Amino acid sequence: MAGMAGIATVFALLALAGTAPATSLAASHPSPMTSRTSVPLGAAVWSGCTVATYVWPAGLACPVASYDARYRSTFAQNFDRATAENEFKMLWTQPKRGRFDFRAADGIAALAASASKTVRGHALVYPAANPRWVDKPFFLTPWTRSRLLDVMRTHIKTTVRHFKSKFPGVVTEWDVVNEPFLRSGARDDNVYQRVIGNDWIEQAFRAANAADPDALLYLNEFDADTPNARQRAVYALVSDFVRRGVPIDGVGLEMHVGADGRYPTLVELKNVMAQYNALGLRVSVTELDVLRPIEGDPVLIQRAAYDTVAQACQESTNCDGVTIWGVADRYSWRGAAQAATLFSRNFTKKRAYDLVRCRLNDPKPLSGTWTPKDCGPVELVPETASTEPTGPTGGSSTASDPAPDAEAGPAAAAPAAAR
Repeated sequence: MAGMAGIATVFALLALAGTAPATSLAASHPSPMTSRTSVPLGAAVWSGCTVATYVWPAGLACPVASYDARYRSTFAQNFDRATAENEFKMLWTQPKRGRFDFRAADGIAALAASASKTVRGHALVYPAANPRWVDKPFFLTPWTRSRLLDVMRTHIKTTVRHFKSKFPGVVTEWDVVNEPFLRSGARDDNVYQRVIGNDWIEQAFRAANAADPDALLYLNEFDADTPNARQRAVYALVSDFVRRGVPIDGVGLEMHVGADGRYPTLVELKNVMAQYNALGLRVSVTELDVLRPIEGDPVLIQRAAYDTVAQACQESTNCDGVTIWGVADRYSWRGAAQAATLFSRNFTKKRAYDLVRCRLNDPKPLSGTWTPKDCGPVELVPETASTEPTGPTGGSSTASDPAPDAEAGPAAAAPAAAR
């Protein structure tokens, strides 16, 4: 009888093995970096310059509808990945409830795929880029927690799976939630916060992970690259996520810098990156542009600021990318006159580009000894008294595409604030 029982047990185990799901190959979260021979340099792109037919949401004026071959070639020849300035945001991808429109976003993904580049999906949930039907539901059917949660989950699932299916291997990472905090460190008072509650950010990350377990998932925030109340709020949230096993891989540091005359120091940036490294999280510099100062040598100070950010990423082993917010000054959301990107309005490469590339092509390895190569003289930027930097628009814009020849200053040329 004992022998029969043993045989029965064996058959039972074999039966279970045959019906059990195969071991998941999905990435764990946080997903560890396995190698670091170079750090990708990305650029924010937009459809007005990349596709012949430009799609713009109903009700919004299209500032430019041109197709610029120089823009495409500069991106393809000098950058490793793309981030859509606007076209992946909900205002563009689901302008009406249940009616998804990925035409403009597909154009960005197709451009990247044709040039063998990857895409950072930006952003799945960005309250400042909600379509009107989300912020102003029909007055007879106001949102409940369950209804709005279902809308948010459905939007995330549909968007992520669309790109996973149509452009396999192209959209490899997502800014799941964009700019959820105020400068004070308090939560932004948006519709998700009011209706769903404090766990809306967690619910968004869980939905993104369910839609694509292999994608890298980030929280993206403005003005969180140096120690301040907003940065501390971000750190507290992601620390809690890591402790409880909420799927998250890293933090995106937007870094629109120089608007208040202050430029983060190398020590500040490395200290913030080290905090996330201690949690096992990556950091990405996601929206870097640098305004030139009014006083001093504007070109040298801008160049030094770019070099400082690149050096911080070079020396921080959890930094997995730097993205410049714009391919060239001509189409920068800051306005061409502000010269805030790495390429001039005539698509001429600036010296700062070579410094950034040199740093990112020589990152500190994950292990072993390392002697950084010489990237040229480092022009130091003096410390300033300010400890709470903020840009004139408070972060990335929901419509960050000014006219290509705009000559106004940043406060005048940039669109309305999007926190």
